[in-house]
This record gives sequence, C-alpha cells and structure tokens, in this order.
Amino acid sequence: MKKESKDGELNLSLLLFKFRNQWYYFVLSVLVTLAAAFFFTRSASPRYGFKARMLMEEESGSKRAQDALKLLDPRFGGAKVVMSDEVGLITSSAMVKRAVERLDFTVSYFHVENGWLNRLGDYVVREKYEDLPFKVVLNPADNQLVGAPVYITLLSPKQYQLRVKTKRVNTYNLQDHQPVRTYSEVDITKTLDVNQPYQDEYLSFKIIPKPNRPMDGGKYFFVINDLDYLTKTYQSKVVAKPLDRDSRLLELTTQGEIPEKEIRFLNKLMEVYIESDLEEKNQTGIKTLNFIDKQLSQVSDSLRRAQQALARFQRSERLIDPRIQSGNVFQRLEALQTERDRTLLGLKYYQNVLTTLRNQTESFTAALPASVGVDNAGVNSLMLQLSDLYRQRAGFNVYSTKKDNPLLQGVESKITSTKQSLVDQLTSLVSSANLNLSDLDRRIAQAEGNVYRMPGEEMELLNLQGKTSLNDKTSDFLQEKRTEAAIALATNVADKRVIDDAQLASEEPIFPKAKPIFLIALLIGLFIPASVILVKDKLDTTIKGKEDLNEVTRIPFLGMISNAGKGSKLAIIEKPKSLIAESFRSVRVNLQYLAIGTSKKVIGVTSSVSGEGKTFCSVNLSCELALSGKKTLLIETDLRKPTVSRYFGTANKVGLSSYLIKSNPLDEVIHKTKVKNLDVITSGPVPPNPIELLGMPEMESLLHTLREVYDYIILDIPPIGFVSDYFILLRHIDANIYVVRHKYTTRDMLEPINELYNENKINHLYMVINGMDFNSSYEYGYKTKSAGYYK
Repeated sequence: MKKESKDGELNLSLLLFKFRNQWYYFVLSVLVTLAAAFFFTRSASPRYGFKARMLMEEESGSKRAQDALKLLDPRFGGAKVVMSDEVGLITSSAMVKRAVERLDFTVSYFHVENGWLNRLGDYVVREKYEDLPFKVVLNPADNQLVGAPVYITLLSPKQYQLRVKTKRVNTYNLQDHQPVRTYSEVDITKTLDVNQPYQDEYLSFKIIPKPNRPMDGGKYFFVINDLDYLTKTYQSKVVAKPLDRDSRLLELTTQGEIPEKEIRFLNKLMEVYIESDLEEKNQTGIKTLNFIDKQLSQVSDSLRRAQQALARFQRSERLIDPRIQSGNVFQRLEALQTERDRTLLGLKYYQNVLTTLRNQTESFTAALPASVGVDNAGVNSLMLQLSDLYRQRAGFNVYSTKKDNPLLQGVESKITSTKQSLVDQLTSLVSSANLNLSDLDRRIAQAEGNVYRMPGEEMELLNLQGKTSLNDKTSDFLQEKRTEAAIALATNVADKRVIDDAQLASEEPIFPKAKPIFLIALLIGLFIPASVILVKDKLDTTIKGKEDLNEVTRIPFLGMISNAGKGSKLAIIEKPKSLIAESFRSVRVNLQYLAIGTSKKVIGVTSSVSGEGKTFCSVNLSCELALSGKKTLLIETDLRKPTVSRYFGTANKVGLSSYLIKSNPLDEVIHKTKVKNLDVITSGPVPPNPIELLGMPEMESLLHTLREVYDYIILDIPPIGFVSDYFILLRHIDANIYVVRHKYTTRDMLEPINELYNENKINHLYMVINGMDFNSSYEYGYKTKSAGYYK
C-alpha cells in the first residue's frame, strides 16, 4: 500500500491518479471546448490594429513675429509641452466628438454571410463600409430609430424587404443630437422598391443602389448611431502615448474591423486636434487685435476732431505756426497729456482683465500687458501661470477623471490661488492708476493755468496744436502695436504636425488569433473536469480506503473485500480463485491471528446502515471458515429483514424466531448447506417483537449449547444505525466485525461505533471495507496487476 509523503510528491501522483481514473470526462470536456473555440474563430469578425504619429513641437511660426509678440500667447516664447496634457486633450470626449461629427459614420452596415454556421442562426455577421451594393440616405429633418438593427433582404434588383423587430429603443433627432421618444416595442415588415423613400414615425430613409454593384440577393442590416454612442465607442478604442519618456513624438493607436473607417477616424482626429490647437493659439491674438482696434477707433476720432478744429481756427484767425516764447509750457502740457493717456489706457486694460477673470471660470484668454503697451512684469507672470494651469486642467479627461482625483484637485487649488493673486494685484493697480490720474489732472490743470495767461489767440492755437500732436502720437503707437499683433496672427501655425498618417499596424488581425484561442480552450477543457473532480472529491465524505478509515477511527483494520466478484452471492464457492475469494481468505487469516482464541467462538457482523454488505460478508466469511476445516454455524439474527435464505436457496419457514418462541426444537431450525462444515439458522418468520426475543434467556441458552458443537458461530446482526438489536446481543459476542462499504459509507456514520469503542463499551472490534474497487483506489492500485493470480 502506498503511503503519503510530506513533500507532496505523492499528492501529485494521487491527483494524477484521480484524473486518469476519470479520463473520459477530460476527453469530453476538451472536445466541447475545442468545438466552441472552432465555432468562435469562424464566427468572430477579424479586428485589426492601426497607428499614427504626431510631433509635439515647443515653438512654431515666424521667428520675427514670435520675438515681436512672444507674450501674446502663453505657449509663445518656448513654453514646454506637457505630454500628459496633450494625451488627455487628443483623447478627450470633445476632441473625439468633433472628429466623429465630420465623418459619415452615422449608419453602420452589416452583412449576414451565407455559410453553414448561419443555417443555425445569424452567427457570422461582418461589418461593411464601402463594399455594399447599396447606400442608405437618411433624412436629417426627421427623427430616426437609433441602436436597432434594420434588416434589408434584397429580393430582386428593384425590390427589398424591410424588417425591424426590437424592444426598448429611442428615436433621435440627427440635427440637434437629442433623443426624442422611447418605444417599448417596434415591429415593421414591408416590401419596398429601391430608390423609393420610406418614412414613418420611426424611420425616414431611401435605399440607393451603387453603380457597378448588382443588387443581388443577400441579407443585410444597418444600424443608425447617435453621436454620443459613436463618441464613447471611438473614445474607448483610441490610445495615445509618447514613444518614450522624454520623446515629443505621440503615437495614436486604435483597432477595428473596417480598415477604411479606422484610418479615416485617426486622420480626422489628428486634423481636428491640430485645428483646435491653432484656434486656441489664435484666440489670444484676436482678442488683442480687438482691444487695440477699439482704442485706435477712439483715438482716431479724437485726432480727426482736433485736426479739424486746428484748421478752422487757423483759417479764421489767419495764424500760421506762430513762434511764441511760451512753447515750453505747451510741451510740458503735451507730455502730461501723453502720460495721462498711457495711464488711462493701463487703467482700462486692468479693468478689462478683471472683468474677464470674473466672467471666465473654465478658461482664461486675455491679451497680456506687453501686447497693449502696458509694462507690468508681475501681472504678465501671473497671467502666464494662470493660462498654463487652465491648460493643465483641460488635459484631464472629464469622462475619465473623477472630481476627487488628487492631481486634478491640486491643479484646481493652484488655479484658485493664482487667480486670487492676480485679482488682488490688478485691484491694487487699478487703485494706483486712479491715484496717478488724479495727480496728473492736478498737474495738467496747473500747466493749463499758465497757458491761460497767454494772449487768447496764441493760447488757443497752441492748445489745438498740442491736442493734435498728442492724438497723432497715440495713434502711431497703437498702429505699431496692431501691426505687430497682426503679423504674429498671420504667421501663426500649430505646434503639432502629423509625422505618419494612419495606417495598418500589421496585415495580420490582432483578433481572433487561432493558436492562443485553441490553447485557452484546451486549458479550459482540462480545467473544468479537473475542478469538478477536485470539488466532488472534497465534498465526498464516503470511505474510499484504509487511509480515510484511519482518519476517522482508531478501530483496528481487519481487511478489505474486493468487488471483483459482484453479482455472485456465494463468491467464495462459485469463484474460489477470484480476487474476492482471496479477500475473504485474507480476512479469515487476519481474524484468526488478531481476534480468535480458543474461547472466542462467537463473531458478530454488523454495519452502520442497510446496503453496506454485512450479510454478504457474514455468508462468505462463514463459507471460508467452513472450507478451512472449521465447523461453522451462521445464525441470522436480523429478524426484521431476513435475506440469508436467498444465499443458500433454503426455505425460511422455520428459524431462529421459531426456536425462541419454542415453536420448533433446535434440530429443526438448523439447516444443512451445500458447503461442507457449514450449517445455517435463518431468521424464520418475522415476529412482532424481535428485540424482546433476542433478549430472552433462550437466546443465551442457545448460544451456550452451540458453543459446544461448533468451532465458530457467525451472527448476522442488524445495522446499529437502525435498531438496537446489536446492543442486546453484544454480551454474547466474543469478536465484532464492523462492515463499511467503499464509496458508500460516510464518515459521520462511524460516529456511534467510535463513541462505543472510545468508551471501552465494545472489545475486540475490527473494521472491514467491503466492495473495494481496486481500479479506482490509489492505495491498492497495484492489485489491478494481479493477472494470472486470480480468475
């Protein structure tokens, strides 16, 4: 018998033995999983991989324009590209939505191919794009049924059948991209002509045949997609990542069934991304031009009015460029006026930026100080920081980043603090500008007082000349700044450009791959029966061998009876050279050495429940003892369920019950058998009080008398799990055999006999395993190699 080792080597052998013993489950499971894998590979649509590359440049456009207006946009002047932000922007829902809107992906086409699989159902369905014999033209003004398959069966080149049967679907407005109504069920079946418009409350379209593509028979269906579904679908597929950590090359990848569609999508996504980048860069320049144009318009009006007033005065007074001594007074006045205009321009700018800050919460696009002639490095720095922080926040995908993301919260906190610092500084600058204006107004009033002391005509002339000169200089300054802004805007280009257009990553589909799928199917086919066998083995609490018996009881083990001769009641007689006959000889020998002395003649045989084979063991053990030359008597004490007479073909009209009730004498209840040295007392008629009969003094007297006649007396006793007869007879028994059946008796059934044995209420008790299947036993598997020894 094999012993389990602690190193686990035998455990693996035992496991393999259990699997090998039920090999047919593995074969069946593998066949099923491989068939499923074959079915899947034949029905699954091939999916391909696609890739494209973009370069994220740090500075682009005219160098001269960049130097002239490098502060017009935060990315001008060498701002670093944050690749994680770019990845978030290009894969954002808004960017994907813009790309999908420009593509004709609203209708998806599918073809149900002809094949043996599709005879069982529509299992092999392939998506189509251009290679179709027809095209569906939707009426965008009408509502359309979205997400439902619309089947088109071509009946002839001029007719087709329309069929829609679905539940819980919505109609959708293709113009404003909003759901209109939900229907619990839609069922349409109609025959229509090609080119005939179809319209109802669910659909509005027309089938147009394609030239050079005959409208032959076939089964197709199309699905109308809403914009949100397309956006989510393509956003979930597209992946963007830098080639390496420090690279500014961004690789875009996606996968799909139709190469033309995926290539067009990737190219369109890169196109709208570059457009978006350029629009964002131009936005600041446009705001700067608008601000300068507004100021320039006001100055131009003032200059025109001043020039007209000067001309009228010179004509009316006939004064031409008089030379007066007080020219310095007007020069000072002119300088003060110029400084006041610059201060006023700065004040208006600061107030405009404050208004922008209060109104814009999701972004910040305002002209920087230097772009409008206002020189303030602190404000310029804070505005650059704020613009960069808004760009970082835009890099977080609103669909994939939760609000409690610590990175997003950190950026939000920086935006709040930077924005507050900028508001505080601008408020301070507005206050300072107001104070400066008040001081300039005071100084201008003082200078004007000096002018008032001049002669009236000269003073008026010089005043008009000063206003004209001041407005002229202010106009020239604003024209210069506008020219610089216009140059930068005209020469501005995006910082991103396409390096590699979208293309197939490989000619081979990335899915399905037959080898991995069949390998996985094989592993699953092996795993399922292995798991079932292991779980079943863990849940199985029956006794499967001596090792199991030793785990639940300390009762000595006497032997085991093979099941090789099942079907034969008197196996020891009918198959004397069989493995089962040898099993009983082994039990008999062990019994003689372990249990039987000269005074131990009465042997009781019982079990836990019915069906464990205690009567079979009693009969054949009695035969074996008799064949060994011992005079043996078998007494059937199971008065409730007599079966011994069937083994020997004797009548059960008289027996033990007849003797105990004194209906028949002893010599009439003892039956001779065909087996030499073996007599048998059957149970006799079933009495109404079996336990009372077995407890009568006549039973004790009977056994005492029989001890003098026979070498061995075998008692076939009822199971202890059903009745208490065993405990009545226990005082007459010299040795006890407890029968358990292989893969039938459970461990909990042995608890009663264990308690009796552990409490020393039963002595000379031995265990026998009946019905042992050596083919399914790892412990005694070697006995299957006994060819030539047993028949």
